[in-house]
Amino acid sequence: MSLSPRDIVCLTAFPCVMTAAQMLFKVTASKSAGRGLAASMPLYFRQPTFYAALGAYAGATVLWLWLLTRYSLAQAYPFTALAFLMVPLLETLFFRVRASPLYWVGLALIIAGAIIVGRAQVG
Repeated sequence: MSLSPRDIVCLTAFPCVMTAAQMLFKVTASKSAGRGLAASMPLYFRQPTFYAALGAYAGATVLWLWLLTRYSLAQAYPFTALAFLMVPLLETLFFRVRASPLYWVGLALIIAGAIIVGRAQVG
């Protein structure tokens, strides 16, 4: 089954929401840098970004369930690899985290593999 542009947009929405959740969790965690987990937990519960991240994950879960009613798992799952690309790119952009060139090579291999799997006929 060939995917239409609408299908691709629908399937791409899931990793976008997951990426947003990860960025919100990173913002939340950055407020308590250097503290242990026990000391950080009360801070997390006071951060609106923590609840936004949880909401994004809940929304992503509902979206994923809806996607699986429309597409096979074999069709849908390769799109999740987009989050592996978007998260480090956004972390680099917003948090100035630098990854090594070898990291980017590995990431390119993951994306290439997802593209190959996504193009394979699922029957």
